[in-house]
Amino acid sequence: MKVAVVIPAKDEEKTIGHVVEGAKKHADLVIVVDDGSKDRTVEIVRKHGFKVISHEKNQGKGEAIKTGIKNALGKYIAIQDADLEYKFSELKFLIELALEKELPAVYGSRFLKKNPYRYLSYYLGNRFLSFVIGLLFFKKVTDAYTCYKVVSARILKKFSFFSRGFEIESEITSRLLKAGVKITEVPISYRPRGFKEGKKIRPLDAVKGIWAALKVRVGC
Repeated sequence: MKVAVVIPAKDEEKTIGHVVEGAKKHADLVIVVDDGSKDRTVEIVRKHGFKVISHEKNQGKGEAIKTGIKNALGKYIAIQDADLEYKFSELKFLIELALEKELPAVYGSRFLKKNPYRYLSYYLGNRFLSFVIGLLFFKKVTDAYTCYKVVSARILKKFSFFSRGFEIESEITSRLLKAGVKITEVPISYRPRGFKEGKKIRPLDAVKGIWAALKVRVGC
């Protein structure tokens, strides 16, 4: 088995069907971790023939990703959000690049090409967070909070993550950089959704992301 795709999901009934069908084209194993959804997310995933690992109560994206990593099999683990902000064809490219060149970590960067953004504060927050993480670990990274990550399973599974929410993205990047793992970034497309469409991340999560990076830096 080469690649497992981990999909954390909470109340994503409008998009989850498209996401699992898209993910299965590029992976040997698709792991959907439902984080306490109150809608039809679980029902739809099962209708499409996929198994769901369920958290009875909402624990946060970080906990869902940790559950997915724990249950993943294969050489690489890829992460896919349950919305449609990213293109599956580009996930395929990231996976193929990692496999072909045996790279330890491949990130899809939303900032290596021109992409639209809905909220200026989020755009600036992401750029600033990536800058801070690069500064802390003396390595340049343009998109520390990207969803699209394809990372060696052997490397990911050796980390003990503490993050429970969206700051897991910052912690994964920080731990990779601290461990000396080279992150190869490639440009990807991005179609941000608005809050009415289901966007969940908030400005406070950027602060949590910086705090997570600082904790990793000092040895947590």
